[in-house]
Amino acid sequence: MSQGRAIVTGLRADRPRLKTVARRITQLRSPSFIFAFVFIELGCQVALLFPTFSILRVFVRSAAFLSSLGFLIIARRGPKSHPSAPYALVVIAIMTLSILHPDTNSVRGGLASTGLALAVLAPIFWVPRVRLDVATLRRLFLVYWFFNSLSALFGTLQIYYPGRFEPAISTALSDVQVNALHIFLADGTRVARPMGLTDYPGGAGMGAALSIVFAIAFLLDRPKTLFRLMFLASIGVSSFTLYLCQVRSLFVMTIISLIALGLPFVYQRRATRYLWLGIPVVAVGIAAFAVAVSVGGEAVTGRLSSLTENDASTVYYNNRGVQLQYGVTYMLPQYPFGAGLARWGMIYAYFGDPYNSASRPIWAEIQWNGWILDGGVPLVLAFAGALVVAFVTAFRLAIRIDDTPGRDVYKWATVMVGYTVGIIALTFNSCPFISTMGVDFWLLAAAVFAAADQLRTNVSATGS
Repeated sequence: MSQGRAIVTGLRADRPRLKTVARRITQLRSPSFIFAFVFIELGCQVALLFPTFSILRVFVRSAAFLSSLGFLIIARRGPKSHPSAPYALVVIAIMTLSILHPDTNSVRGGLASTGLALAVLAPIFWVPRVRLDVATLRRLFLVYWFFNSLSALFGTLQIYYPGRFEPAISTALSDVQVNALHIFLADGTRVARPMGLTDYPGGAGMGAALSIVFAIAFLLDRPKTLFRLMFLASIGVSSFTLYLCQVRSLFVMTIISLIALGLPFVYQRRATRYLWLGIPVVAVGIAAFAVAVSVGGEAVTGRLSSLTENDASTVYYNNRGVQLQYGVTYMLPQYPFGAGLARWGMIYAYFGDPYNSASRPIWAEIQWNGWILDGGVPLVLAFAGALVVAFVTAFRLAIRIDDTPGRDVYKWATVMVGYTVGIIALTFNSCPFISTMGVDFWLLAAAVFAAADQLRTNVSATGS
């Protein structure tokens, strides 16, 4: 009894300190919170590599999105949100109303669709409430670069040592799909496309693409020779993995991102600096291609050569362009305000009602068609507006040149210019905004904006 009283007395004595801790938690101001979220999300991805968690794929994948919602819930009002916030609110409002659409497959599916959209967009609102500076921003990009580079490295090892470094394959893939995602190397060995730190063949391609883009950002720092060689080596390994993954959309996305990354330099009339940086990067990419051809043979040359068989528009039309045309000419007129929620993609697979014959699933492989199905013209315009504003925001920050302390924040904005253009291009070929890739994009976009905004606020407050 006396021991219980002592505990109660101790808690009362520590009440001020506990209140302070609770206030800090709910205000979500410490930079450690953003890293906590990143490690939770990446930890969920790594967990899927093990058979024990692979059978619980739905719950593990959901945990990453639920953590994003959790951070949004516990965050109090703070500094202003990312400029894309008004469009994000419109998206959520449209998705919420679409739950009432007569053709929504199920209430559970509608709630899951809306929750997923909110989870993907949540960093727009809660990330700017975290205290961010240039050093924190640099560490954040470093974490993403390291993880994606590690994924690309494991992808390379999976090619050189078939079967030794392969994780558990996603239970969402059928045996037919898995077999279709194998390739034959130059020596006749049949292997799965590099998975890296993902659970599906070819999944290492995304990590490889992001590793290349983020490595360029660190090379802009003009690091010491050892670090410069390290980043160039990561570009070489990532390029090799990207070639072997045979995901042409990611290859194109990487090229587009690197070109777009140079736009701020062109605007500032400093294109020469970016071109000089590009020389060793291109050299490493060519060397990686030569190695990839020697290892992969026809699997590499045949796949990439298809990109140059015709002009770019014809190549795209013969692949995903047909689906975009179908979405614009058929889906949009038929579903101007959406076809109801939970009728496509993994949301239908996991949360849809297969016995609802009045709301059958509809096939969609590109993001724009998915947006048409979920909310029609209003949702397409809202999402497009959010992405356009994200690009404009990053570009305006990237072209700033002044003597503000910590001005290196604008370098990361330059990276976001390339990243934003790249992910917009990817929406025409896949669905990045129904995955954690969408969460990561908005997290980094909001972090760069918040760091720049807080920097300006601090400088104004100190008068320096």
